[in-house]
Amino acid sequence: MIKKIKVTLRGFNGENVLVHSDVFHGFKSTNFKSRKELLKEQINFVEEISGEKNLVFPTFNYDFLKNGTYSIDNDKSHVGVLSEYFRLQKSVFRTNEPVFNFSSSKKLNFKRIDSLIDPFDKYSFFNYLYDNNDTILHYGSPFSSTTFLHYIERKSGFLSYRYDKIFEGKIIENNELTHVKFLYHVRPINEHLDYDYIKIENDLTSNGIMIKFLDGRTSIMISNLKDMSDFIIDKIKIDPFYLLDNESKKWVMPKVNKLGRGFLLADFE
Repeated sequence: MIKKIKVTLRGFNGENVLVHSDVFHGFKSTNFKSRKELLKEQINFVEEISGEKNLVFPTFNYDFLKNGTYSIDNDKSHVGVLSEYFRLQKSVFRTNEPVFNFSSSKKLNFKRIDSLIDPFDKYSFFNYLYDNNDTILHYGSPFSSTTFLHYIERKSGFLSYRYDKIFEGKIIENNELTHVKFLYHVRPINEHLDYDYIKIENDLTSNGIMIKFLDGRTSIMISNLKDMSDFIIDKIKIDPFYLLDNESKKWVMPKVNKLGRGFLLADFE
C-alpha cells in the first residue's frame, strides 16, 4: 500500500503537499514507547510517501478571534497533535496570516503585506497553493477536515450563505508588532449550516479528482488542489448551494431568495 501511495503522490504536480492529518487513521505504528516516538514515526511515514516534495501542515490557531493576537513563533496549532509536532520539530517557516496559518518544512516565498487580511482571497496562502498546482493529502483525516472548501467558496464568486465579519488585532513576528484587520466569512449565528461532505467526496472520487487508499483503519486520500477547486467551482456555477447539506438548504435558499442578495452581518448579529 505504501509503495502504491508513493508512486501516486509523487506523480502529482506541484512542489508542496498540504497534509491534513489524523494519526489514528494513518499507517499503523508498532515500534514506539512514547507519544513523541509515535508522532515521529507518523511524520516519517508522511515524509516517506511524499518523497522530495515539501510538506505543509495547517497549524491553525483561533485565539486571534478572542484576544486579537497572533504570535507566529509561539501560537500552538489547534488542529491536531501531528500538526503541532510538525510545527515544533520540522517546520522552518510559518505563514503570517492570523487564524488560518500554515507551517512548512521549507522556506516559502509567501508573505502578507496588506493591513486587511482575507484568508481566502487571491492573496491568501490557499491561493498560493492553488496557483502552484499543489497537492492535498488527507493522511488519516476525513474529507470534512479540509478548509480548502472555504477558499473555493470565495473563489467561485457565488458565496451567499456566509457573511463577512472583521476582527482587529496584531501579529507578533520577531518581537515586532503589525496591526491588522482580519476579514472572516462566518456562518450565520444560531443556525445550522454544514456541508454535504459525503456527496462532495463521492463526486470527487467518481470523477477521478480524488484518489483513495483504504486498508483497515488506514485512510489516505490525495487530490490536486487546482483540479479539486475547478471541479467544485463548476458545480457551484450550476448550483450555488451545491456544497450545502439538505438541512442547510431548507432555510438558506428561501432566505437568500427572499433577500435577493447574500447574507450580511446585520441579518444575524
